[in-house]
Amino acid sequence: MNQKTVAAVLLTIACIAVLVFAISFGRGAGDGQENGEDGSNVISGNLLQGEIPLIDSKNAEEPIATSIGIDVSKWQGIIDFQKVRESGIDFVMVRVGYRTAKDGKIEADENAAYNLQKAGEAGLFLGAYFYSSAITVEEAREEADFVADFVAKYSITYPIAYDCEGHLDADSRNFYLLSKERTQIAIAFLDEIRARGYDAMFYASKGEMEDNAAWDVTQLEAHGQIWVAQYPKKPYPQTEKSSYGGTHVMWQYSDGGHVDGMKTGADVNLAYLKFDAAKAPKDPTPPEKAYPGTDSEMLFSECHERVTAKIETNLRTWPGTDIGEVVHTLENGEEAIRTGTSDKGWSRVEWQGQVLYAITSYLTTDFTDKQGDDDKTVNMDGIEVKTTFEDINDYVTAKEVVNLRSLPSTTHESSRILGTLSAGEKLKRTGVNRELGWSRLEYNGITVYAITSYLENIE
Repeated sequence: MNQKTVAAVLLTIACIAVLVFAISFGRGAGDGQENGEDGSNVISGNLLQGEIPLIDSKNAEEPIATSIGIDVSKWQGIIDFQKVRESGIDFVMVRVGYRTAKDGKIEADENAAYNLQKAGEAGLFLGAYFYSSAITVEEAREEADFVADFVAKYSITYPIAYDCEGHLDADSRNFYLLSKERTQIAIAFLDEIRARGYDAMFYASKGEMEDNAAWDVTQLEAHGQIWVAQYPKKPYPQTEKSSYGGTHVMWQYSDGGHVDGMKTGADVNLAYLKFDAAKAPKDPTPPEKAYPGTDSEMLFSECHERVTAKIETNLRTWPGTDIGEVVHTLENGEEAIRTGTSDKGWSRVEWQGQVLYAITSYLTTDFTDKQGDDDKTVNMDGIEVKTTFEDINDYVTAKEVVNLRSLPSTTHESSRILGTLSAGEKLKRTGVNRELGWSRLEYNGITVYAITSYLENIE
């Protein structure tokens, strides 16, 4: 052969070798992978775990399927997932728990079970994530097992993600880890999640992953899918794709999106994943009914005192009438122990070994009190009622429907219902009694009173 022929043969052999290597390299961990429009690899749903066929989306006959989702924790409070679903959201990534940054204790997110249940009931697909401060691979595996055990009774269809963004905090126990150490810890979590039968995902910002700034992303891509946080000035769909050039299956494009059914700004995500049906739970046993944590809606000041009902009051499983169930009706003279009070008008009590909640204004520490009068005396239209108010100037509406009364009492013989306030209707509030949970309002030119916990502020 002449030199040109030899060179051509060698070039052909080299091309074949590169192609074989690329195909064999692509068949690693994770779901089926496709290239995104920006040249990055994205992973398509409904492919068997353990296969990563590389597909150039620019030349593919079918476009890559996408879905829109949110990620939530207790910080978003109580969410109306039915409204979320109706707004066009497809999936929810639920924070299951976290490891505390200083003492390294694993804690469940207090709204995790409630969010999983309610989102699933609304027809949303479920994924999950864990906020880690692990400093060893053993701790990472412990976190993964905690998550897998927690979600076993739920239909987890989207991946379970590892989130370690807290390592940037100098007070965090994992702040001083090297990139190599952090990466191996994350890989331990991802591998354990996959061993438990779930798709695994790694979450970090674009800045941390580009050029392997804080993580060895090349290694991570071989053990799980990638979820990138990158917020453009104009969110999706005005900005069609992330500027992150690496492999990714999910893009968190906003941390302040508006989604119907949520009271706070939402973390909103575009995922190159689409599922026709939810996956079956690992454990077919139905989970117990869950309630949101009280700290997501109100904070309680600690106390310890004997209380009884002024006349009678319902003891509920949650401090609200729209979620909690009535366990017992406390009668006057019957004792409960109050362990906390909220400025939203609720008390936390212990009754027969259960932690329950009651409207504060219905309770008294005076076991000789039969009329239900409150604590401080003022004169209202010639009627002596023991409630005083702190001046305030804002507007409120009802969470659902609330009675508007002539006096700040449900038990006083002269307290009459003068009207009702429904959700969406607005009244000016001129005063609050934070101790007993009453609001003073202006209604058709007269002063009326309503239970504060049944109201919410509006602009």
